[in-house]
Amino acid sequence: GRGLPRRLQRYNFELQRQVVQDVVGTRFDLVWLYGDVAGLTIDGHLGHPVVLDLVDYEAQRDFEVARSSKPWYALGEAVVARADRAALHRSVTSLARAAAIAVISSRVDAQSIDADVRVVPNGYRARGATSRSRFPRNDEEVTYLFVGTMGYRPNRDAAIWLAKDIWPAVLAVQPHAQLRIVGRNPPDELNGAQNVVATGEVDDVQRELDRADVALVPVRLGSGTRVKILEAWANDLPVITTPKAAEGLPAV
Repeated sequence: GRGLPRRLQRYNFELQRQVVQDVVGTRFDLVWLYGDVAGLTIDGHLGHPVVLDLVDYEAQRDFEVARSSKPWYALGEAVVARADRAALHRSVTSLARAAAIAVISSRVDAQSIDADVRVVPNGYRARGATSRSRFPRNDEEVTYLFVGTMGYRPNRDAAIWLAKDIWPAVLAVQPHAQLRIVGRNPPDELNGAQNVVATGEVDDVQRELDRADVALVPVRLGSGTRVKILEAWANDLPVITTPKAAEGLPAV
């Protein structure tokens, strides 16, 4: 665990490495590793060409989540969070340089890593999307939609910020508007918000997309690209988002 950020120090990489080596053996010509934990598990010991899929730049995401965890953000936490980000950056850079190919979903994230990292954008295929030809008027009952698993801190932060701080301003202009926040484990802070329905987990997100007029993505933390924006685009939904949420997408 020495030299690793706190998030990774709990892993027994020696044990994981042995398990992976036993499973892979000599049966494969190429190994695809998903995420920094998988990369650190192997750490050059596999003996096979490796494609390292970094997914998103977790060093930046972890730093932003840590920074937002306390309103006052004490100096000690700031120092530790910055040290964690630096440690993870060193580890990811080393892994990316050692891999045959390293890939990531966002151009912005790729530029943050001191290695040759290829950008492979996320994609989304719509299922039965309904074509929309107009934007709803203010005097209509407009349905806004936010989708995200609330166990993921950036989504949880976005949902609470949306319901508590943004949504009242929307209702002042569109008093008949409805907000549906879709995703498992909705936070208690959403309870009692006017014209807000927190559905929890649903059987089919497509039904929520079909009934919505506008997708909201008020994400303030994290890295990578937001598949929820691609999902809305694929379903002809207009998207209102933050600059952070739109990072890495050819939106502007």
